[in-house]
Amino acid sequence: MPQPLAAMATGCLFLAARHPTIPAACRVFSLVGSEAASPADLRAHLLRSWTLRLKMFESKDAADQWAAKGADDGASASSLASPAPSPHSFAEGSLLRTVSPAGDAMYDLADCSSASSFFVAIGTSTHAAGVRAQGVALTPEGVRDHPRDVRKRRRLEAVAHDAPEVTHSCATVDLPATSATGPSAGRGAALTALPVVAQAVSLGKRGPPRPPVSWSYSEMGRATKGGKDDYHSPTLHVATPLADVAVPVGMSSDASLAFELLAGGTSVFFTGPPGCGKTYMANQVIGALRDARLVVAACGSSGVAAALVGGITVPSWASFCNGDADVTSPLDVVFRKVIPLSEKVRMCGAMALVVEEVGTLSAAFLARLDLVLRAVRRRASPFGGLTVLFVGDFLQLAPPKEQYAFLSDVWGLVFSDRAVVLATHWRHVRDGDLLGLLLRLRAGTHTSADMAVLASRRSLHPPGHALWLFCHIQDVLAKNADELQRLPGKLVKFEAMDKAMASYLTGPKASALLDTTVKYVRVLSLRVGAMVAVPTGCLASQGVPCGSRGVVVSFFLLGARLFPRVSFSLACGGTKTVVVLPATSHAVALDGWSKAATRTQVPLVLAWAATIHAAQGWTLPEVAVDLSKAFAAGQALSGLSCTPTLEGLHLVGFDESKIIVDSAALSFHEGLHAYE
Repeated sequence: MPQPLAAMATGCLFLAARHPTIPAACRVFSLVGSEAASPADLRAHLLRSWTLRLKMFESKDAADQWAAKGADDGASASSLASPAPSPHSFAEGSLLRTVSPAGDAMYDLADCSSASSFFVAIGTSTHAAGVRAQGVALTPEGVRDHPRDVRKRRRLEAVAHDAPEVTHSCATVDLPATSATGPSAGRGAALTALPVVAQAVSLGKRGPPRPPVSWSYSEMGRATKGGKDDYHSPTLHVATPLADVAVPVGMSSDASLAFELLAGGTSVFFTGPPGCGKTYMANQVIGALRDARLVVAACGSSGVAAALVGGITVPSWASFCNGDADVTSPLDVVFRKVIPLSEKVRMCGAMALVVEEVGTLSAAFLARLDLVLRAVRRRASPFGGLTVLFVGDFLQLAPPKEQYAFLSDVWGLVFSDRAVVLATHWRHVRDGDLLGLLLRLRAGTHTSADMAVLASRRSLHPPGHALWLFCHIQDVLAKNADELQRLPGKLVKFEAMDKAMASYLTGPKASALLDTTVKYVRVLSLRVGAMVAVPTGCLASQGVPCGSRGVVVSFFLLGARLFPRVSFSLACGGTKTVVVLPATSHAVALDGWSKAATRTQVPLVLAWAATIHAAQGWTLPEVAVDLSKAFAAGQALSGLSCTPTLEGLHLVGFDESKIIVDSAALSFHEGLHAYE
């Protein structure tokens, strides 16, 4: 283990920061013990508009010497007079970007897990010059990727140059009363003249450094006396797709049609039977839209579905952090108290939204997403004017709760009965017998001969490397526990830290609530060689999307605790090895937005087995399926279609009466028409 991290156990660990031209940037922070720096102090220093070099040390003397040396040995004395920039406002975001020989990374210092990963990355770096880090400020216009407009500064300096002997001057900047950004936007308060203190600098000279001057006019969303909420939503810029986008060459006819429709502002529904290439086509269209400089939000109905398109879950993208509560809570509560400004900025910046496996989303969720986007983007049209690409097959898996998404009003407004229906069966092209069987199962026209074929795939002892698929989570948990017990080596347990936040919850009741609302288990037991998966998007910043599966390769000692080091297999190919640190999730309180209870746990679950819902869209060479307890429409079809050939299918349980075809979904698909 790297020595700086091992030093945590002895209570001696220091973070050194330095900059080639700004003396104020050269500081040393104690990270452990009674003299540890406060998180606010660390964030205030790291998130300024400067680029720092960071390195960890066991000794404070070594840290002081490294910080005092400066990042570049060749920095001249005259260049060390640059004043320190003012801190960013990180009320809406606290992102820190790092660059090292290991690659670029982005961390959120407001998130416990992400901040822990940041310190691990700094501590494990062996580069002599340290790790380069720069704060990323989130403003109502989003993260700036171009130089800030300096016209106002030049105007101030022009006033200053009129008095060459004076070191400071006061100028007045006229601001338009209709400005849509800034603290007063949307409040009806017009600031026609704002006094600004500026530093007067003669040509060729720099005045003495001084502390920056700043003040706040008001704070958005703050409750006034008497409890009245004085919230006013700022006006945000909504991105507009580019006109006259050329259709790229080399795309299939279906993908070209979808691209042309989406680029022209028409939403598209991609559908077809299992294995027809819906996900492949979606990724092709996403890539083409991005190549055409359109901002595309790629999402999935679940973590596994999101990984197929390299995105995040739809609830995460919409900032529905409280699960089903954000679907049923009053819209104004979700809009004002659940979704932060930075997420609203991101939603307004999107030009297209792609949702993989839309079939498992409910009508209620789609209706709430529509209303939220209309409110955020301030557009009365469906989804706030956002063009959408929905991908899925309603005959495979039904929503776990409530009605199909196509029964919502907004579906009819956006798609009516139109769809791009894919007809080429890529996954099962090598096995015509299996393909024909699946197509008949999908329509409910299967025969006795089909049942005889499935009976021939009965298996009492599937191969050890086959993934097991069950209909119920209880069977999944039992299978995973059995496989873990078979592994040799030391068993390492991780117990969750549960905390009741609401006054009406006791400790045991909070734990019981968390067991049913969050995806982190109360007790996680692991051994080297254990097959695991990450159930949330907490590792997405490290390149591991939600739903990724991997193997525990070792345990990493950090301080006095062990944490698993996992090698994940990525959907895009290759592997990613990550030390998985604890993350925190929460259950929502009765008011619909505050936290009722929190759980901090290593964000992993065992993954020798999975539910058929979780494996939707996967292509697996061999799979062991138990369909004896199927209970939902399309569940049997989804389980049988995961493998491309009959030889890879091992049926450990089957019941013909559990093959369910929903009549409403069948009628919907039979009534679909092509886009004109």
